[in-house]
Amino acid sequence: MKTVIVTGASSGFGLDMVKLFLKDGWNVIATLRKLEQRRDQLSKELNLDDPHLKLFELDVSQKNELDSFIKNVATVDVLINNAGFGTYGALEDISEEQLRYQMEVNFFAPALLIQGLLPKLRANQGKVINISSLMGRYACPLSSVYSASKYALEGLSEGLMYELKSHGVDVVTIQPGGHRTNFTSSIIWGANSLSENSPYKTQTDGFIRMMKKLNSRKKAPKSESVAQVAFKLANARNLPRNIVVGNDAKFVAFLQSLMPKALYRKLMFVSNKKIFGA
Repeated sequence: MKTVIVTGASSGFGLDMVKLFLKDGWNVIATLRKLEQRRDQLSKELNLDDPHLKLFELDVSQKNELDSFIKNVATVDVLINNAGFGTYGALEDISEEQLRYQMEVNFFAPALLIQGLLPKLRANQGKVINISSLMGRYACPLSSVYSASKYALEGLSEGLMYELKSHGVDVVTIQPGGHRTNFTSSIIWGANSLSENSPYKTQTDGFIRMMKKLNSRKKAPKSESVAQVAFKLANARNLPRNIVVGNDAKFVAFLQSLMPKALYRKLMFVSNKKIFGA
């Protein structure tokens, strides 16, 4: 019986992945922050007495917790780095502490988990599935820090794809667009982003309007679609370099593949000005 690790499993993509893998008979190691506070809510979604499910409290930003978790993993066939969040706002409005924390969670934690678990993944000819983002291939105003963390994850993943192939370990990223998750409600704004004195107030107001509009969409894809892609990849023989999920992500990927870079960037400038107002 195979074992999958899913980080950030308390809700959204991660929780949906846990359900799918358990349904298929996998052993699932699910990690999340504040486990005891969330246990009651999780009991409504999962059978916490399922012998195939192990819950671990893990704050991926804490190196000592990562080290302890890695030591407690006996075996793993698939590692899904799903834990992450978004820091939004103009770079000038974001504190150094926020900048570093964004990279700690979205880039350093996946890198360190892969590094620490590679001996076990290599022994099982396993897979690494990194949950990236549309923002890992397209950056817009006020997303520069979040995008930087996902671009870094994409670069790591591509290098590892070549580095680990001969060792029997496959690496792939999933790039979701907008989905019905609690991601937008958990956005961290820059320390000065919401200040009336911010030079970027017009852009910030435009961004907030856009996010409200996106959240109100009746046809926004459900988070299960990303979980289903992850499940299929975990069971697949041959993995692509990356895969986009959601119409918005597919549209951007299509434009990037079709248009010359200069034309694509011109289009982005025009659309960003329309959306953000500056």
